[in-house]
Amino acid sequence: MPGRLVAHASSSSIVRAVTRLPAFIAGRTIAWARDVTASRADPTGLTIAVVLLALTFRVGVGVLFWRGTLDFMISGVPISDARNWDALAVDFSQGQRWDAAWGSWGARRPLYYVFMGSIFALTGPSLLVTRAVHILLGTAATGLIFDLCRRLAGLPVACLVALFQALLWANALAALTTMTEPLGDFLAIVALWSFVVAIQPHLAGRTARQGLWWFALAGIALGLANLARPLTLFAGVGLPAIAAVLWLRASRRSDARRFLTALGVFVAAFALTLAPWLGRQWVRYGILTLSENSAEMLFAATSPRYGAWMPEVSALPPSGIPIRQRVAFYNEGTRRNLRVHAWWYVGHVLTGLGAIAWNLTPDRWLLWGAFAFGLGARVGRCAWTPRVIAGPGALGALILVCPAEWGAASWPGGLALALWRGEPIALLV
Repeated sequence: MPGRLVAHASSSSIVRAVTRLPAFIAGRTIAWARDVTASRADPTGLTIAVVLLALTFRVGVGVLFWRGTLDFMISGVPISDARNWDALAVDFSQGQRWDAAWGSWGARRPLYYVFMGSIFALTGPSLLVTRAVHILLGTAATGLIFDLCRRLAGLPVACLVALFQALLWANALAALTTMTEPLGDFLAIVALWSFVVAIQPHLAGRTARQGLWWFALAGIALGLANLARPLTLFAGVGLPAIAAVLWLRASRRSDARRFLTALGVFVAAFALTLAPWLGRQWVRYGILTLSENSAEMLFAATSPRYGAWMPEVSALPPSGIPIRQRVAFYNEGTRRNLRVHAWWYVGHVLTGLGAIAWNLTPDRWLLWGAFAFGLGARVGRCAWTPRVIAGPGALGALILVCPAEWGAASWPGGLALALWRGEPIALLV
């Protein structure tokens, strides 16, 4: 009898524990959500969780598509691009220039094949090594994005943005290729994160000696990002310009001389990082571009016949001519297009901006929603209550459902509103 009573008591305890478990989990989840909403949660633990989620997801995608070919992973990118970047990295690791791609690709942005080639010199050429490095870069970038958004917009927005960045399908697939995007994206995020860390004290009325090192790191990282994937060149001017507006709008700000010195350090570090490669391009080929094919891209963009690069554009110059003459051929065509079709090109650019703003993947729409949500709440200067959330939530919903022709206005509109209010979240734009 006593044994039966003990067994009955034990089973009853187990049943009660099991039935209470959902309520316990729900309660802890609600408490955690409240802490996040009130920005009281531990950012260190959240950072670790986001990083582990990003790593797990990318490794899972890598295992799932391990034997997949590269052509379906990034739509519209020629398969030869991935092959050539890998071939240049392998040759660089062996101190050779055997591959035919060196003929023209030797004048293209160098950082990726130098970076991966240096790793291959230690590990040996391997697609496994490339994918592992790319996965680690994407994982680290997710953690930096979380901390960046936490500093600018608080934990709720940071959690939302970091969540979809951790589960970003295109980013996970790009990590399986031998393209330059993973390295370029990571360095661009490092640059923005460093700049935000450096600028925050100046917007709060205090300065620190080590702040200049953060500005220098931001400039160097931005320069390296463009030597890997030159898509953020204008940030070398845009970030200081936005920072200057925010500094002028700040109620408490640092000394003007120190602030201008700090921005000068950023610009100088950015310029000095690019200078050696640009000098080499001028001495070797007589061009002042990071990649020789930038003239080809600009020609196609200014031409009503093409509008964007396509394979037949590369076949226009006479075959076998030197790179200097090839660049001159496209530059002359660009000048001619701008003289004859200037207004067409302006409309083409505006149409492209509208398409970029409207034809976004769901994860990018979430980013815009998070931006609107965070900006609205910060503009209100209120606690995160349902009443305060209603306005930003409506703004985010409006961005999601606005007509296509309004899409191009969401970027400059959000930036203008953030700058008008002096909000550091403008740096996210």
